[in-house]
Amino acid sequence: MQLLDRLETQLGIQTGETSADLEYTLETVNCLGACALGPVVLADGAYVKASKVDRLLKKMKRDA
Repeated sequence: MQLLDRLETQLGIQTGETSADLEYTLETVNCLGACALGPVVLADGAYVKASKVDRLLKKMKRDA
């Protein structure tokens, strides 16, 4: 599954939407200035490689 698809599924929102609890907003951009890491997610000011997104989602849900 592609990274964006995985995020939409796990968060229950589509690109451009915010979750009902206002905890998550999912947006796409052309560049985050981290091309060497791509694909990459920016979460709370930190870059997260695609391979670590599942761990990030678990941690964010646990902390919510």
